[in-house]
Amino acid sequence: MLRKTIKNIALLDLQNFTAEALREIKKIESCAMLLIPKNASDEWKNAYAKITIRNVASIIEVSYSKYSVLNGMVTLNDKNVSDDCLYIVNGIVILETVEKIPDLCVNGLLLKRKKSRYEMTRMNGRSVEVEDNVVIKPYPNTIEIDGDTVRSFDYNTLVAAGNNVDIDNNVTEQMLSDKKITFAAGNEVKCGKSILGYVKVNSTVGNKITEKNE
Repeated sequence: MLRKTIKNIALLDLQNFTAEALREIKKIESCAMLLIPKNASDEWKNAYAKITIRNVASIIEVSYSKYSVLNGMVTLNDKNVSDDCLYIVNGIVILETVEKIPDLCVNGLLLKRKKSRYEMTRMNGRSVEVEDNVVIKPYPNTIEIDGDTVRSFDYNTLVAAGNNVDIDNNVTEQMLSDKKITFAAGNEVKCGKSILGYVKVNSTVGNKITEKNE
């Protein structure tokens, strides 16, 4: 029997493969993520063990067949999640569940409400707990913040950007501290030297905090 090679696939789901189907696979390589059943039969495991696996970033055992891949900035709450699904998020996830307990695989940044519960299958990045009374202002890409923007924010606001937060040089530390503004960015936060100390203490970033020329 001629066995095949599977390669260059972002996500390969083997959960519905039978043991017979696995025996037809010689090699799996260059895949970002591989999903396999957690409660597989011995026959399935034996067939899987004979496959050569190379350059696969993540192999995840899943307890159920459903999964959802989400990219960018995502808000998960009781209305849009279920307890029988794995949520694979590449980017920033704002978790606001109360009753539901989603299973998460996060590549990026998790902003979790203090009251929220979850199962974490895989975390590749950072997790931050957010108090329930904090106002989260999500921006999918980049947000430019000047003095008028700060004044428009509610007290105790977390500014969350999928890419960058760019703070204008007319924004002062007093303005930010009076409103108790904090930041989260998938990439970086850019600000002037005069507020750099405040921003460093009150920011979570995927990449870096950059000082701008004033």
